[in-house]
Amino acid sequence: MKSNRIKLTILVLWGLLIISVNSFAQQLTSTGYIDNDIGKIVIMGNASITQDTLNGKVVYERNLGGQQQVQKMVYDDIEFRGTSPKQLYDDIKNRSMVAKSSFFTDSVAQLKYALGEIVYSKGYTEHNGIINRLFLYGKLRLNGLSSQDVTGSGMFRELELENDSGADVIRDGGFHVSTRLELFRGAFRNSDANNFIMSNNSEIVRHVGASLAYEPLFDNNVSVKYLGTGAMTAGGEIPSAPDVLQNWKIENTGGVTLSKNTTVNDTLYLGSNVYTEPDDTTRYILTHTSPENPIFASLSTEIDGSFRRTFMHYDSTKMLFNNQLTFARFSSILDANGLTSLQMRIKPYTFPVQDGGDDKVRRLIDIEGWANDTTPVNSGIFMEFGYGWRNKTGDTVFDETNKLYIPDLVLQRYTQADGWVNNDYSEVPDTNDFNWAFSRTTRLGALGSFAIGLPTGFQLTFLAKIILEGAYRLNAATMGFELNQKGLIPTTPPDIYPYNLDPLRQLTTVIEVPDSVVDWIVLEFRTSFNSPERSYRTGFLRYDGFIVDLDGISPILLSPSKGGIDSGGGDYFVAVRHRNHLAVITENPIGIYPETIETVFDFTKNANLLMGRANAMKPVGYTNNSVVFAMVAGDNTANIRGRGLLNDDDYTDTWNTINLEGYLLEDYNLGGIITTKDFNISWNNRGKMSFTD
Repeated sequence: MKSNRIKLTILVLWGLLIISVNSFAQQLTSTGYIDNDIGKIVIMGNASITQDTLNGKVVYERNLGGQQQVQKMVYDDIEFRGTSPKQLYDDIKNRSMVAKSSFFTDSVAQLKYALGEIVYSKGYTEHNGIINRLFLYGKLRLNGLSSQDVTGSGMFRELELENDSGADVIRDGGFHVSTRLELFRGAFRNSDANNFIMSNNSEIVRHVGASLAYEPLFDNNVSVKYLGTGAMTAGGEIPSAPDVLQNWKIENTGGVTLSKNTTVNDTLYLGSNVYTEPDDTTRYILTHTSPENPIFASLSTEIDGSFRRTFMHYDSTKMLFNNQLTFARFSSILDANGLTSLQMRIKPYTFPVQDGGDDKVRRLIDIEGWANDTTPVNSGIFMEFGYGWRNKTGDTVFDETNKLYIPDLVLQRYTQADGWVNNDYSEVPDTNDFNWAFSRTTRLGALGSFAIGLPTGFQLTFLAKIILEGAYRLNAATMGFELNQKGLIPTTPPDIYPYNLDPLRQLTTVIEVPDSVVDWIVLEFRTSFNSPERSYRTGFLRYDGFIVDLDGISPILLSPSKGGIDSGGGDYFVAVRHRNHLAVITENPIGIYPETIETVFDFTKNANLLMGRANAMKPVGYTNNSVVFAMVAGDNTANIRGRGLLNDDDYTDTWNTINLEGYLLEDYNLGGIITTKDFNISWNNRGKMSFTD
């Protein structure tokens, strides 16, 4: 040991080595090695020690004015005593301070260190003093290799846990955390008897793999943040008192499950899902009291379960609920009929529990409201309500549409007297590129249980038959469906003529094409022959000539959502369009009414029903003493040039694509491969034209 400008008094007392540095000493410098395995060193001045680890007990104790410099290094047991502030420093190796076995401060000790610095305690920790009272930094991290204890009556600026075996609060606890408690790994085991205090406006940060056993004592407000990869269940960091939690930021990837009713009073940030119902018998409520909307990190993020908002806007402000697409809006306070809080329980992938619920979209929606947070408000409101659901065609796990035709879907409310009742103000749903479908009702007059489903009551339908010349197989007297057998028909009509005439084309989609379907086909409805206003309905053409809905069986469903076809019916010119056959249209309007839903409009038997009559169709066979008429094949350029006219381009394109396989316009016989048969069809029909326009 080398000593400069100091006077050492060495006492051997009961086997302990005590080095006492007199008050006038300025520095203890050791460039060698101090062996302190069984002794105790009391430093009353400053010390500079080059060795990395100092065993035994080391006490920094000073009660005079000014700071006492503390050498940063690895200690076995270290204590801080006395009224002089302890300033961590290291001018030798830029080391950290580590307490291997124990860390202790007395009630007057003040420990100060720089921004970003961490004191590591790997064993028993008793803190009765103050760490960085006036600074916005100063961390103590519990990072032992086995379970460790923590206690004391002092104040931590920031306390951290990074110990897989966790830490126990013992001996009544009592310490304060003034800024942040951050739990990286392990369980922080506090209890009602052994607890600690989170100061006002402090924060608890919890990572996946860490936990807080019991609710701390909260001075007043606290904020909570979740981080990491994986799922979490909310623990002691969530206050039970409804006015304590200010900001709740969920940034872990796997979502959070509630373990109690939770109220957020300021910012609610959802980077992943919140699940309010841990099991089938337990329901909690997430409440948001702020006038600001919750922040959803993405469209896929949502609150699965019950979400209540207690601040209502009455000025047409959109109030978000369980996801970005679910909202409520009131235009005035009168529209709310006294309602001051609103709660939505939304369960994705869950059929409504009422009778007939399994025929709906797989999304349960219950809405409740209260005046003054206690008196139920069930009716007499005028609310705009937006809703969404996952629409992932072909995914049996995440798709909620349940194979239903999206444009037909409406919001429905369940009543004991009438069952599911349609909302007459539901808009035609839309979809986006993020696998969601969504819609809104401009007027919701009563709360309760809701579903998204096909309209109940009478439905106007249209039943028709037609044959495609190219697909007709004379020996079978039916159309072939090779495209379907080869899996070439797309599950959504492609963006080509005539499918792109239908504004609802993208919503016309199936998980899989039904058996025996020949191809997609389009029906067009006009109130007069030259009317610019036309309604379209895309469906399937079956092998037997029937034009059917997306289930491959039912007649085509008509409704106001299809462009204005009233459920009461009317007289319409009806056109039939296909991607590589000449379109046809009725010569006169035909009546489509409730009393005609059983009528089959068979264009294969009576070409005289069509504009152009026999010239509009082509005889392709003879069955049951009558000629079979079909739409003329060979037109692959209707949406590009020469619409409705078979010309040189049609058969030239066929020759140039010979032997190609796929879902192709030049494949006039719909066999899945372009051959000379397709060329011959177009050549033989050259000069023919459509009479639809």
